[in-house]
Amino acid sequence: MTREEALLALEASGTEEQRRALQRHGAKPPVFGVSSMNLRKLRAHIGLDRGLAEALWETGIADARHLAVFLVDPKTAPVKLLDRWVTGIDYYFLADHFVRDLVSKSPWADNCLKWTRSHKEWIGRAGYMLLATLLDNGERLGEDRMRGFVRDIEYEIHASKNRVRDAMLHAMVAIGCHVPALRMEVLRAWRNIGTVEVNFGETKCRLPDVPAEIQAHLRRISTE
Repeated sequence: MTREEALLALEASGTEEQRRALQRHGAKPPVFGVSSMNLRKLRAHIGLDRGLAEALWETGIADARHLAVFLVDPKTAPVKLLDRWVTGIDYYFLADHFVRDLVSKSPWADNCLKWTRSHKEWIGRAGYMLLATLLDNGERLGEDRMRGFVRDIEYEIHASKNRVRDAMLHAMVAIGCHVPALRMEVLRAWRNIGTVEVNFGETKCRLPDVPAEIQAHLRRISTE
């Protein structure tokens, strides 16, 4: 499939309702409004195609970039591609999709945790959401290393960019859930942090309640 054919397929799959929803979540025009379900259908039809993925990413169109993420084989994606694409992300929903469906499944995932040190909002968010995703997926990243992240979050969260702040709290939840030795340190840091302000715009997004989500996780695993 050519880039032009893929763009026509995306446009045909979009809806006005989904277009408005994506824009509420920060997608910049032009937006076709393609749902995740329809993106997955297109991926199944096209198959893996990194050349097409790169061509779609270069369009800058939100839907095209979401589809591009699906068209790259995580196992063979070069780290240079991941580092280049993360600099082009311009809203949180794409950052999270990029991390969840591509970067976290890549052999370069650990290397990409360096993004947490970025002062750019979407790169920093991608880094912290990657950390949370890897822990939720069962990756063991080292107790001392995770302690360092807890300290960084405690000291830096209020000075961090808007959508990095809620990603930091998601990372704290993941550390508290999956690194038992640090659970009390996470809760202490959360108390020290106090109120965190994040502008979620016109969405229904909410900050994670760190202790409540850790307790919910503990209840789930106690019944397994």
